[in-house]
Amino acid sequence: MKFIMYITLTIVVVSLATFKINAAPISSPSDEFLLNTISLLCLVNRERANANVRPLALDKRLVKAAQLHTNYMALTKNLTHDDVSGSLGTRISNQGFDWWMAGENIAYGFTEKEESRVIRAWMNSRGHRANILNRKFTHFGSGFRNNYWTQNFAQSADEYLLDVPICPTKSIRITMQI
Repeated sequence: MKFIMYITLTIVVVSLATFKINAAPISSPSDEFLLNTISLLCLVNRERANANVRPLALDKRLVKAAQLHTNYMALTKNLTHDDVSGSLGTRISNQGFDWWMAGENIAYGFTEKEESRVIRAWMNSRGHRANILNRKFTHFGSGFRNNYWTQNFAQSADEYLLDVPICPTKSIRITMQI
């Protein structure tokens, strides 16, 4: 029994340790920012799994486009889908993402630690829910600043690279008797 628990725990730890994010580099996000981005993607992928839709892969180019747009909204205090760089398509193309189809969700009023609440709000909105559950989207990026949120979704014109974070389905408690 101890051996099985050890093997299972080792597989989980190794899987988490080998998680990588594909695509172009962005300017050094903090570890906390990256964890929040992955946490948001895990919530999105949980909603997709509940609807029998394949998970999205995290893409740094979409993360950068989303973060730049979020920074713009926070700076101008304006919840908008367009900024000085143009539309979503222009913004993600400017980051080097070759895409066929793209969608964006934006929100305001949720703190950085309220990923579950902002996802619930988006899931309760027909248009935002459609983006989250769109079967054609393959990649994801998000940004957050001063209670402004951006989610970028896109279908890659290139191959579908499955770099999907391993997300816990529930809290796990391990106890061992010696």
